[in-house]
Amino acid sequence: MMRILRLAGYLLVAAIVLAALAGKPQAWASPDSMYASQTVPTRTPKPPPTTPPPTAEPRPIDTPRPTEAPQPTLPAPTATRGSVTFTPTATTAARAAADLSLVAQPIQVWQGVTVVYTLTVVNRSATALRDVVLLVSLPGELQPGAVLVPEGAGWQGTILRVAVAELTTGAQVTAVFAAVVAADVPAGKVIATQASVEAAGMAPVSATALVAMPPAELPAVGRDAGPAR
Repeated sequence: MMRILRLAGYLLVAAIVLAALAGKPQAWASPDSMYASQTVPTRTPKPPPTTPPPTAEPRPIDTPRPTEAPQPTLPAPTATRGSVTFTPTATTAARAAADLSLVAQPIQVWQGVTVVYTLTVVNRSATALRDVVLLVSLPGELQPGAVLVPEGAGWQGTILRVAVAELTTGAQVTAVFAAVVAADVPAGKVIATQASVEAAGMAPVSATALVAMPPAELPAVGRDAGPAR
């Protein structure tokens, strides 16, 4: 009798366990159950990484190009000799046909001294110069002296005139004459003698020679000053 009761208790416990198991959902169905009633565990897929869309590069803004200012028209360059600037003109170009020079010796003079002048003209043109005339005008501080060359030339008051009918290309004419410093010329005076040459079809060319009288006395600076202290 006890065996029967024990067996019945086992059966009762087994029935309770089976009933409890039947009430819970099965993770995996038995082989003979329907496919639709199966519960299959699935993995939740990870969302793909979000990449921000590429940012379009900003287009450069077309700015209007500045309008170039018109360049001013520059004047023609001028030639420079020493400290004097000159622009070639028809007159100076015509004067290039002849060179004229006037030289005085000595250049340091005093009352009564004889100054010897040498006047030279050279034809620099490609053609002969005709009716050439050399003129020398003495200032009031000088008195006419002897004319050494050329022959036949002489003074007309204080003006010396030398005439040449023709001067070929490259040829030259020279006049040498003397002048005496007047007795009343003051000390420190600078004496200027003027000469010019003219020819047919040529603009006149001029030249100047300077001589100077010494000062009346030396400057006070440096005279009897004694040694510097």
